[in-house]
Amino acid sequence: MKKTTGIGVVLAAMAVAGGVGATAAQAAPVPTAQQLAGGVPTGHVVLQPGSSNGTFGLLRMTAGVDSNHDLREGVTSKQAAPSTDPTFARQRFDIIALDGGSFAVCSLSVSTSTNNFPLLSCLDVANEQTTAGATIVLRPFDNSPSQRWRIQHSSAGGGLGLASFGLQNTFSGKFLDTVSDTGRPGALVQNNGSDTDDGQRWFIKTA
Repeated sequence: MKKTTGIGVVLAAMAVAGGVGATAAQAAPVPTAQQLAGGVPTGHVVLQPGSSNGTFGLLRMTAGVDSNHDLREGVTSKQAAPSTDPTFARQRFDIIALDGGSFAVCSLSVSTSTNNFPLLSCLDVANEQTTAGATIVLRPFDNSPSQRWRIQHSSAGGGLGLASFGLQNTFSGKFLDTVSDTGRPGALVQNNGSDTDDGQRWFIKTA
């Protein structure tokens, strides 16, 4: 079972400062957009699945409401909200560079801070499962392998004038996917990789 310990909070603080490594001295700097594959925007972003279409409207990755104030909530794809809508805050995430070329994708609405100490809640695979179809959730950052993602430029190309990317979990080797490729709002899961699967291609843009 996953545990959130003091070292997890320390690592979270290091991540905000510029990267997570075995020690503070080894912390990886946050790469520039040019250093990332295809120029992935860093900082505050929104993530739109490639399966988003006109039938259900523009979709974005959306954090659940942190009703229990424990930084543990689900994450889904929902209709894009305007910046004046309270839901917009739940559609903003931070992409944070970790060591080894991997990244954490953390919610800006579920994450919080205590005494100016950052507490991050980031994309994770439920119960650290490695099977296809496992649910993606938000969990307090503890530097688990299942919270690490590789961001890969998709050879399938982009749309909307943006490059598209695949997010591969470093622990399972599976890719972040929508539960339906029809553009219908719903849960996020991990699945076997397919570079042409619209549900596994994500447009990432600053917000």
